[in-house]
Amino acid sequence: MTMPMSTFHDLTGQRFGRRVCQNCLRNIDHRAVQLAPMLLDEVWQQLAENPKDVLCVDCMFNRAAARKITLSLASLKPCPFNVSPWFNLFLGKESAPPANMDAWEAAMREDLMMRRQVELVLNYQQKAALR
Repeated sequence: MTMPMSTFHDLTGQRFGRRVCQNCLRNIDHRAVQLAPMLLDEVWQQLAENPKDVLCVDCMFNRAAARKITLSLASLKPCPFNVSPWFNLFLGKESAPPANMDAWEAAMREDLMMRRQVELVLNYQQKAALR
């Protein structure tokens, strides 16, 4: 009997506290195995067996190639998760800025704000550890 998983675990691909690629079953750790970027729903539906699937970047690109799906900057959701490194990687392959550049700029601002918040927390923790 399988236990039902929470919505949070389903959406993040976590299995027993670890993110796992549903295709190759490797643990996604952001060093050796990187999580694929967030794609627009209509693009993701062409790649994923299940809308809630989580794929590593290698499996995403392999599926796209096997299914003859061209991934471009227009395939990505403009969100903070995709700002680094995905925006720059895909932008380098484009001949013009994206039509939704305002959405990307908003995502970049949000990404920067989140990075600053993390930096503040880490600085606070370091100072507290020195006391």
